[in-house]
Amino acid sequence: MNILVTGAHSDLGRHVAETLGDRDEHSLRFSDRGERPLWLAGKDWTEADLTQPDQVEQLLDGVDKVLHLEVLALAAQPDMMPSEAVYRNTCGVYNLARAAQMTGVERLVLASSLDLFARLPAHWQVNEMWRPRPTPSLSDLCCWTAELSLRETVRAGSLLAVCLRFATVVDPATLGNQPYNPAWVSAADAVHGIERALLFDAARTKNATRPDWHVFHITAPGPRSKIRVTHTTGDEERSISSVLPFSYAPKDGFQSRWPDTEPSPDRSVRWQDAVAEGDPVPGRPIRKVVIFGSSGPMGSATSRELADVYTVRQSDLRSVAEALTSWSSGMGSRPQPVQLEAPHEFRRVDMGDTQQVVDACAGMDAIINCSVLRPELHAAFKVNTVGAFNVGLGAVAHRIRRIVQTGPFQQMDPGYGSYVWDYDIPVDAPCRPLDYLYHHTKYLGQEILRVFAEYHELEVPVMLFWRLAALDEPHQIPPFAVTYEDSARSLRAALEAPSLPSPYEQFHVSVDLPHRRFELGKAKSLLGFEARDQLDRHWMD
Repeated sequence: MNILVTGAHSDLGRHVAETLGDRDEHSLRFSDRGERPLWLAGKDWTEADLTQPDQVEQLLDGVDKVLHLEVLALAAQPDMMPSEAVYRNTCGVYNLARAAQMTGVERLVLASSLDLFARLPAHWQVNEMWRPRPTPSLSDLCCWTAELSLRETVRAGSLLAVCLRFATVVDPATLGNQPYNPAWVSAADAVHGIERALLFDAARTKNATRPDWHVFHITAPGPRSKIRVTHTTGDEERSISSVLPFSYAPKDGFQSRWPDTEPSPDRSVRWQDAVAEGDPVPGRPIRKVVIFGSSGPMGSATSRELADVYTVRQSDLRSVAEALTSWSSGMGSRPQPVQLEAPHEFRRVDMGDTQQVVDACAGMDAIINCSVLRPELHAAFKVNTVGAFNVGLGAVAHRIRRIVQTGPFQQMDPGYGSYVWDYDIPVDAPCRPLDYLYHHTKYLGQEILRVFAEYHELEVPVMLFWRLAALDEPHQIPPFAVTYEDSARSLRAALEAPSLPSPYEQFHVSVDLPHRRFELGKAKSLLGFEARDQLDRHWMD
């Protein structure tokens, strides 16, 4: 069995090399960026950058299974900017999963972290069926977005994906006199969990399907471990690490380090209060608004829509003059880029540059993010995913509560779990971006903003579109469309809504149509938005 191990510089990579590297039944190939680490002397080693698809495809030549450890290492690299870590993490997982599909890799094992549940009390019976509650910390976001990216990518093919959420991996021989930590797992047990992930017969799980996605928790045994491996929930046991067929059997519970007593949990606290988020951002009157992506057609229409009421800071990588060079009369009534006069201003901003985005948020009361890039791999991740991360940082840094995010609706791409055959599809049905680059990168950006919103009690209305059409649109449009002018009016409605039911709310933005493919009432009921331009000629004679 030929196994590729990425993230070889990580501590877990070293433990894998020391434990599995010399076994006859495994042929291990190690890879990472940078030089070969000392513990891989004499081992099969290839330097590779997972953000480069051609390097990834070469790396997978002849590989049967992949163990992806890079996620745990990226956030811990002191010389890497957080935005660079987010980019390398998300783009790397996406490239690795897609290349694994194309080259016939049978299984991809992803290393994630149980820190995603760190805020939950130890007396709760958390297992693999619980939804993680990540914070906006870089390590949490790297693990969470890696899980989401891999899960969605495997919907489009036949790759088996296994996610291992590890407790804090430690070597008992190096702990010295450290007091017991219920979040530990020994390195030996962690490697045992990896072996089970590489070898277990997924076809024996309940309701086994292909493609498939499994999550298993890798933690220490015993009642003192914060997350116990023995908690099961009946019919859901196909995803529990301690039962067949995964059969994880850890040995080191660190009993010799247990204190004589353990604190009694406070069971009087409501669970809603126990998971209360941290560092809420208070609201304030909205008078100044920064629009990212202001030189595009939606951003231009929105700039015009807001200019008479708000002070607008237009922000884009392209100046208005540069954007005008790509506009032509053949675009019909598609909005032209517009340069607003003072007191409004324009600022050139690269969405992938954290400092530029954060600085553009200074002095503003709200953010509207219309930035988007669709077809090019690296730019799509930097604008759509990293850009959203930077917007979240800017909002928190300048205590901005309202962020209006835009993106494509992501529920009709054909693949495993798609809603393509359904009707009355609600906006709150889980997104299914699969591996479609534009949808995938926007989805990850949305989920990053969801984490920021829930942790900081922001107000993030996410406006989802399919087709933006001009009134003189010559082509047939899908049953989910609005004019550019109505898109701008919808963003204004999202900006001005007095409140939202929860910190993060999604909205379908379309003219009301008789097709009944999609639920379209939420924007009207919560935002008071109804499209004015009916586009009737596109569905009736």
